[in-house]
Amino acid sequence: MHERIGFIGAGNMASALITGMSRQPDADYRFVVFDIHEPSAQLVQNTLPSRVSVAADAQTVVRGSDVLILAVKPQQMQAVCLDIQTDVAKHKPLIVSIAAGVSTQCFTRWFSPKAAIVRCMPNTPAMIQKGMTAFWANPQVSDSQRNQLNSIFAGTGDTVWLTNESDFDAVTAVSGSGPAYVFFMIECMQQAAERLGLDGALASRLVLQTMRGAVDMVLQSNDDASVLRQRVTSAKGTTEAGLAVLEQQGFNRILNEAVLAASTRTVMGAVDDDV
Repeated sequence: MHERIGFIGAGNMASALITGMSRQPDADYRFVVFDIHEPSAQLVQNTLPSRVSVAADAQTVVRGSDVLILAVKPQQMQAVCLDIQTDVAKHKPLIVSIAAGVSTQCFTRWFSPKAAIVRCMPNTPAMIQKGMTAFWANPQVSDSQRNQLNSIFAGTGDTVWLTNESDFDAVTAVSGSGPAYVFFMIECMQQAAERLGLDGALASRLVLQTMRGAVDMVLQSNDDASVLRQRVTSAKGTTEAGLAVLEQQGFNRILNEAVLAASTRTVMGAVDDDV
């Protein structure tokens, strides 16, 4: 029996999730997608024509879904929810929101206090089954529905269930936005390598494998990153010289401020959507 997963919104994150979910060898998911910008939905369908169908409207997605994933921008969420309100009440899908800053209180107001709501914060490496997804469920979500989501998202990478909805702002800032911080660091290191005279292809190869190796080393070690850093930092050596500049320029402070800014923006979004 096919499990029917609906997406309202077909942007980058929706596309990443569908790609990751579809790569599970034993899964037999069927996706129905609607986006107000039809070419976006068509683009998703083109990647998986045998599994993805494009709906004519949002109501059709609700009627054809066991799990309904709301993947629209936070500022669009209220209008979308009110538009599908009647169909949600009738068909009662499990509702999953990936919108930052929109609380479950909003969804219960737009739908019903009895609605099963899950907030979800994935990230784009879900496309290659290396994502990190955090969930929070309201009391109306059953254990079987939690297990259902665990199975659906298994193909996207690692998952974790939060005990406090208030943690979502921090999760969004760290793992939701986190890939962009890493991509930016890669850009900067490649540019630095090229300024030292290396050609672009070699610079890219050196930086990417160094990043990959460092992350894998942390994952496979019993020690945390700070211990591993100390081990590779010889007194008065090249690594110490480089780290000294990062410390002098406030790298730790800058990164902390970046994460805080992302978290603050999430809170602001939540306030905007409640108005």
